[in-house]
Amino acid sequence: MNAVVDRTPTTKVVPATAKAAPAPAAPVTPVVDVASLVAENNKLRKAVESLDEWSQMGCGKISVLARLALDWIDKNHLHGNFDTIETVLNMIWYQSDDMSNTINVEAEEVGCNFRDPDQERRSIARDEARVKGRI
Repeated sequence: MNAVVDRTPTTKVVPATAKAAPAPAAPVTPVVDVASLVAENNKLRKAVESLDEWSQMGCGKISVLARLALDWIDKNHLHGNFDTIETVLNMIWYQSDDMSNTINVEAEEVGCNFRDPDQERRSIARDEARVKGRI
């Protein structure tokens, strides 16, 4: 007996009611107004810089006032009479410096810290004077 084997590939018939899966949708690219993003970014940066500047200036003044009051107590040898005031002034001084530093670090981490151009200029001049041996 000779048997003939048909090796042609068979095609699967799909009923007319079955639907093929829809083709994946093309990714939607959002329209971005770069100019408005840059403007918003600049506005945010300026706000953070201003907050940092205000904290440095305001806290710096509070700190100086507390230190002046403490110096006055020291120079007039009034420690025994002003223990509570001395403690409060030390707390004000510490809190003021701590708050200013904390705000500055947060602003600096996002590149928005306030830089006082006069302070930077004096710092550079002082460093140059040290290098040249004038200080």
